[in-house]
Amino acid sequence: MASIDRPEVSELVARAREIAGVARERSRAAEAARRVGDDMIARMRQADLFRIMQPQAYGGFEYGFDVMVQVEATIASGCGSTGWVYGLLASQQWLIGCLSKQAQDEIWSDRSALSAGTYTPIAQAVARIGVEIGLDIVEVHDGAPEPAAGDLGLLVATHGRDELALLRRALESGVPYVGLVASRPRGTGVRAELRSDGVSDELLDRIDVPAGIDIGARTPGEVAVSILARLVAARRAGGGAHEPSHRPGSAAPLVAIDPICGMSVAAVAGTLSLEHEGETIYFCCDGCLHQFEARLEQASGRA
Repeated sequence: MASIDRPEVSELVARAREIAGVARERSRAAEAARRVGDDMIARMRQADLFRIMQPQAYGGFEYGFDVMVQVEATIASGCGSTGWVYGLLASQQWLIGCLSKQAQDEIWSDRSALSAGTYTPIAQAVARIGVEIGLDIVEVHDGAPEPAAGDLGLLVATHGRDELALLRRALESGVPYVGLVASRPRGTGVRAELRSDGVSDELLDRIDVPAGIDIGARTPGEVAVSILARLVAARRAGGGAHEPSHRPGSAAPLVAIDPICGMSVAAVAGTLSLEHEGETIYFCCDGCLHQFEARLEQASGRA
């Protein structure tokens, strides 16, 4: 086997820093398109950043997670979405390396091949436990579910993929329970986007997010139980609507722009923020917050 010319970690981080600069400039476009552009994926590929955890036997650099995380954090400092996508694709190279040699040979017959996957433990737990209480739960992994008459509810747990279309379809079909597995700030942002697309507040108020009753759940199984409690309540009420998680008449959620990456974020108490010159500045992640603080320090040093 020919030896691999493996770059130093500092060189890989430098390449990531250059990509972060481009990602920062294109963050607004990525936010508007709701996806990271193919050109950014191509830049990361050209910089060999996807080879970091690929085995040397297949042309990779065979570094560990520590190096991959350094690179991911550097890219995310420019655009959180781009960093997240990089981390998903790069970590899959390690996962492929855990498969059988036959599988690795097949996948890496093209050594530049990339793969991605998602894991939805909460949805799987809902399906597993739901059977025990007599619910006929249908999991849809590809394509869009079509709510039908008699359906009790629709739970969206897609980590951002097609969320808006799925929620709108469920709300407009009259499904009694509509739940979204997401954080409260994310839910606020989703409602704001649906409102801007013309969905009424009356319908938006029916979205249960974070999905489930508040029982202090932490594990996927506990969250599943809290969601199933909502479904049981709807079933026992004869298919009536669940208790709304956003009260009618309350103030419409506000959306702010992260000054570093340009991403839209919910301007609520749970969102990362800091006070500056009498104004609350909101951020999508720790990286953007720390970068803003660093800029303030630099500016004060020049003053």
